[in-house]
Amino acid sequence: MEQRTLIGGATLNFFGKSNDRTNLSQKYLRSTEKINDIDKSMRDNLSMARSYLSNSRSSLDEARSQLEKFNYDKAVREAQESIEFAIKAIFYSFDVEPLKEHRFSEKDFQMMFQKVPEAARDDLENLNIYKTYLYSLFWENFYTVAKYGLEVLKVGAGNLMEKEEAELAIKHASFCNIRAHVVVNVHAPKVFGLTS
Repeated sequence: MEQRTLIGGATLNFFGKSNDRTNLSQKYLRSTEKINDIDKSMRDNLSMARSYLSNSRSSLDEARSQLEKFNYDKAVREAQESIEFAIKAIFYSFDVEPLKEHRFSEKDFQMMFQKVPEAARDDLENLNIYKTYLYSLFWENFYTVAKYGLEVLKVGAGNLMEKEEAELAIKHASFCNIRAHVVVNVHAPKVFGLTS
């Protein structure tokens, strides 16, 4: 044991050798740096999630605007993009970077759910997050048709998409957007202890 006298005559006892303290300090700093790196990664991904959520809201607003203008094909395209952005926001919320593609697979969703802590899985299931995947599957096939029509049959998108398709696409996009909002702004920050 090492003893040092401080100003005023008080003594302070140190246990272990000076080198032991240095090694402990270095280990602590390294572990703190790792935690900070993980924390930064999660914060960066949460920032990306919020950006995708904003894009999802904008696309949903545009879909509604196109519906009011009777541009049903454009409303369907915008609603599909809103669904895609909402799902990407959910992925980023749980520290999973989605592929740079316009479609998601069951394996993508499985990988994301494996990153979700056990305690949060029930909450996500109660939100019916799986349905966002179902809607993405359904509407990804409509996107190309809503954009280009049926080229071989020479039928334009404007002649194929009607009010019913546009309203349903917007309804599904709203569902996904609400789920993404709850995950990004409530669940992910709570699960990972992030407040910003």
